[in-house]
Amino acid sequence: MGRNTQKPIPKRKPTDVGINALAISSDGKRIATANADGTVLVLDADSCEELLTLQGHDGPVMCLTFAPHDGKLLLISGGIDKTLRLWNGKSPEALPTR
Repeated sequence: MGRNTQKPIPKRKPTDVGINALAISSDGKRIATANADGTVLVLDADSCEELLTLQGHDGPVMCLTFAPHDGKLLLISGGIDKTLRLWNGKSPEALPTR
């Protein structure tokens, strides 16, 4: 998996993109949306402030889930590009997979 070289996407409201799926973290503090523009947005559940924009899929993101693991908040997304991405739910970088 290569380093993400895409240009940053400016912050926007969740309703500015087509939302295909939504996930809520087990602690209820974060919401993630799988979007038609190929991004995943991570939002603060109380304020709906955008915390992260995750980029890495080539096409719409169709599904996602939070997965707490060893004290970390992981996020898994699946895209129409037939890939799964594993993310640290607190950082914009995709995690390496084997």
